[in-house]
Amino acid sequence: MQYLTLALCSAMVALGTLSPVWAQNTPNHNRPKPVNVDRENRSQFSAKKAYRVIYTPVPDPIPLNKHFTLKLVVQDANNRPIDNAKIVVDAGMPEHNHGMNVKPVVKALGKGLFEVKGLLFHMGGYWEIYVDVQAPGKPKERATFGLTLKLEDQKQPAMDHSHHH
Repeated sequence: MQYLTLALCSAMVALGTLSPVWAQNTPNHNRPKPVNVDRENRSQFSAKKAYRVIYTPVPDPIPLNKHFTLKLVVQDANNRPIDNAKIVVDAGMPEHNHGMNVKPVVKALGKGLFEVKGLLFHMGGYWEIYVDVQAPGKPKERATFGLTLKLEDQKQPAMDHSHHH
């Protein structure tokens, strides 16, 4: 009976229905951050504020199940463009514990501008875009953007009946 109780408690902890006492007392930086309205802002500082990243999606709004591009502006904390940074971009759905099915490609355009091609969000819901920035001689830091891909925002092409003969 003891083992059953232990197994049940372990399963509940794993599923997040029962939070263990130690998790309640750990500092916030070890716990997943709640979905934050501030994350929906298209301009974010990286974790320790060494970089500022601003994104613009093309097309805008981001389409469901179609490739899209991000234009990034990468700056240092004083709003100066960073040209020679190494940028890695990924995205995921923290609530579903999975990422994209594609690997985006980042291209430096100069003057702190970067183009990220080949992103694809295959389902509606809350997504986070992760931009890892590493400038030479500086630490690597991540800027995190949140956005909710709403199905009702997806423009359906109007039925065009003018071509019927």
